[in-house]
Amino acid sequence: MVVYLLLRLALMEKHGINEPVVFAYGKNGKPFLRDHPHIHFNLSHCRSAAACVISDTETGVDVQEIEPVSDGLARRVLSAEEYAAYKASHHPDELFCQMWTAKESYLKRTGQGIGTDLTALPSENTGTVFKGKDYYCCVSAPFNGEASARTSPGSRTSPGSHLRRVSVRDFNVIKECDCEPVLSGAI
Repeated sequence: MVVYLLLRLALMEKHGINEPVVFAYGKNGKPFLRDHPHIHFNLSHCRSAAACVISDTETGVDVQEIEPVSDGLARRVLSAEEYAAYKASHHPDELFCQMWTAKESYLKRTGQGIGTDLTALPSENTGTVFKGKDYYCCVSAPFNGEASARTSPGSRTSPGSHLRRVSVRDFNVIKECDCEPVLSGAI
């Protein structure tokens, strides 16, 4: 799987670790590196992109393609205020995807799991949301996080993000990330 390969590559590039990854699982099943518990990571993927975030503290990432959303799902996931913004939006599916990735990346960072009442979890101030060509990616990490992502080509650069470096990996092409941050919050 691509995200596992991204993790292996990031561990080798940033920490000189070239051994097979051995996972252990903490509270609520959140994985960690058994032999390197001080290195925190999180993985996500969809059809268009895969992301691996590494940090020296807890981190979370979610990447989702923009797809049509049912009203029922929006009501189960969004707070009343978020739902009103969703209904009023000219691009409701994009807005929902942006809010969903923010919530899920935060839950993955904290290890709470998706069983949490999502309507009670705000989508603001949970991380930095990046927009790719047909997907959103949110990284919920302290200001010293680092991300590597494999995406399809065609996004733009993201100056000013709180990440030290985001890399886009498209098959054999390696270049600086060109995802555009659309929402950044204190986390």
